[in-house]
Amino acid sequence: MRILLPPSETKLKGGRPNAGLPTLKFSSQDPGRSDLMAALESWCRDSPEAAAKALKLGPKSIDELANNVFRDAELMPAIDRYTGVLYSATGVADWTPNQRDWAAAHVFIHSALFGIISSADPIPAYRLSYDTRLSGLPLKDFWLDSLGSAITEMAAGDWVLDARSGG
Repeated sequence: MRILLPPSETKLKGGRPNAGLPTLKFSSQDPGRSDLMAALESWCRDSPEAAAKALKLGPKSIDELANNVFRDAELMPAIDRYTGVLYSATGVADWTPNQRDWAAAHVFIHSALFGIISSADPIPAYRLSYDTRLSGLPLKDFWLDSLGSAITEMAAGDWVLDARSGG
């Protein structure tokens, strides 16, 4: 069995130092990931007011735009980075190495920025939701072509419990 989770808008800051960009599972999505990271970085840098509005950042959260710089960003496993209700309920902080190994092979997350990733994939903190439009293109349309092959690879012939919302 494979479990496919939604991401969380809330994320834990910090992580381990990193040089370059993160290396993630399902490399067929890498070109899209690189394009999205570059577009998001440039949008937040060049049009911060528009980016803040589109990312639904209020005045108290405007500093989150700085999270959208990815080269050399601090990384931590996705299962630790996301901190929403679902992720808090996992009790991941108390998982044993064996539990983390099992999750790395069986628990996956559908990220707006990275596509399908393993729960163990190291990711930076970022702000981007699936309903955001980058350069006028909805992210759902952006990921449409590459998600099918990533989900097929993730499933590895097993069945998938898809816990994402239908939104």
